[in-house]
Amino acid sequence: MIFKATHSKVQGRRGSGFTLIEVMIVVAIIAILASIAYPSYQDSVRRGQRAQAQAALLDAAQFMQRHYAATNAYNTPRGTDTTFQLPANLTRVPREAGTTQTYTIGIKANSLTATGYTLTATPTAGGMMNGDACGTFELDQTGFRAITKPTGSTRTVQDCWR
Repeated sequence: MIFKATHSKVQGRRGSGFTLIEVMIVVAIIAILASIAYPSYQDSVRRGQRAQAQAALLDAAQFMQRHYAATNAYNTPRGTDTTFQLPANLTRVPREAGTTQTYTIGIKANSLTATGYTLTATPTAGGMMNGDACGTFELDQTGFRAITKPTGSTRTVQDCWR
């Protein structure tokens, strides 16, 4: 009897999945792309939050100008109030209830007089903008824009208010 050498079916067949090394290479590539894209995404979100804070400051400044036109003074109390306060809907960013507040809009201490004011947009403690390089935004009755930046920040007013 003569035996013929034949290949077994198992020897000639290759598995149809991914090897562990192929999966690890794909995971490494995804990690590299994510490490580049995520900081860019965060910066974009922060720019959007800053823009919302600036818009809220401008809205509050318009309210102050309308109040001045009606009372001939910025610090005249409204209605039954004993001291002047901004309306509640102008004191937070974003304005929608139920959203995570990123900035608090207010009047800078000792800046409210009959002829002037300075509004501030301060990042909320523990919020995503806390520790932001632009810090607190300021806007006064003349339209002068400023920032109070955290220690070590190299941002300029022009960088933050664009």
